[in-house]
Amino acid sequence: MFEKFNIEKKNIITITGAGGKTTLMFLLSGELSKLGKVMVTTTTKIYTPGKSQFEKMYIDNKETIGENKNIFVVGKEIKDKKLIGIGYHEVERLKDDFDYILIEGDGSKEKFLKEWNELEPCIPNFSNVIIGVINLDIIDLDLIEENIHRFELFKERYPKFINKKVNFDFLKEYIKNGKFFGENKIAKKYIFLNGADGEKKSEKEKIAKELQEIFKNENFKIIYGSLK
Repeated sequence: MFEKFNIEKKNIITITGAGGKTTLMFLLSGELSKLGKVMVTTTTKIYTPGKSQFEKMYIDNKETIGENKNIFVVGKEIKDKKLIGIGYHEVERLKDDFDYILIEGDGSKEKFLKEWNELEPCIPNFSNVIIGVINLDIIDLDLIEENIHRFELFKERYPKFINKKVNFDFLKEYIKNGKFFGENKIAKKYIFLNGADGEKKSEKEKIAKELQEIFKNENFKIIYGSLK
């Protein structure tokens, strides 16, 4: 998977969006750990990783030994079963100690979609790869509050789609207007369309290819696939 995003040694990769961020982060960490030393962290919160996902986890100077060689999870504290991430300055301080750094850059409260507030996404300005995640399983999903993180903000940005279903036109607008990449100007940028599998695989792949064509001249590249 890491080859799809042209990840190279010393890259700092930030992952944003909803619908597979943490899964993608640990899939990439597993692949990259065969090539070098990998740090995994977040600038927000993630569920605390299990021991099978890391070699060592450092939380407030306390070390936990895991089972997965060359992956090192770093956080500030654990609260309500979630790992609270570290600040940009700490990531920058540690970056020379690792061959790859993977960062989850925003939260979605386990919802299918999200809108960003003025402080999101949390992407260090020295991050040089950004991957925005959208899950194609949202096709035909109702655009209602129970499915969307920060629904009030979402309503302001996409008023004509509220209470309708996710379709191609919505996905086109969401990719065009979403804050997946923040204000970062230097990074290689990707939208990853996750979930291109299952009963609707053909439909999903057709939509993904059409979106690739529409956005082919933008400053980001659309990749589609499955994390299963």
